[in-house]
Parts: sequence; structure tokens; C-alpha cells
Amino acid sequence: MKTKTPQPYTVMSAKEIMAIKTPVLVKETKTTIKLVTPFGNYYEIERSRANTPEKLLGWIAHLSEKTWVTPEHIRQLILILGKIKGMSIEMKS
Repeated sequence: MKTKTPQPYTVMSAKEIMAIKTPVLVKETKTTIKLVTPFGNYYEIERSRANTPEKLLGWIAHLSEKTWVTPEHIRQLILILGKIKGMSIEMKS
């Protein structure tokens, strides 16, 4: 049986890294915010239940306890709800 030779790590430039597309994990409709789950469905939040900073923080705390929610879910949720409220949110890297 022939074994595979390990491949060396590839070094990517900053430009190549920036070109990587982040999957859309949070979508908005007129009445809901939908988080894409790894199970092929959506976890929906009615917009009216996340329309204040206090409610948003409550949802972030709640969602952070879900084993399938990633930091990217949270980041996209914050950006979408900020856009809905007309806020310009600066994300630090």
C-alpha cells in the first residue's frame, strides 16, 4: 500500500487571504433575521424581538450558548442589526 507524502503548508499572501469569501450565515427578511444552521435549516428571530441594544445583547448571550453558533454568526448578526437600525459599526480585527 502506497502512503501519501505529506504536503507542505502553503503560505498565502494578504491579498489571497482577503479574497477568501466568508459564507453568509445570517440573512434578513422584512420580518425576521435568519441564522443558517449546520443542519440545513434556519434559526429565526423576529426583528421586533431584537430591535433595541438591550434585546440584541440578550440574543447574543442566548445564541452564544448554542453549540452550532460560531463567532462569524454573531459578527454577521451584529452587522445586520446595526444596518437595520442605521448604525455604522466598525469591526476591529
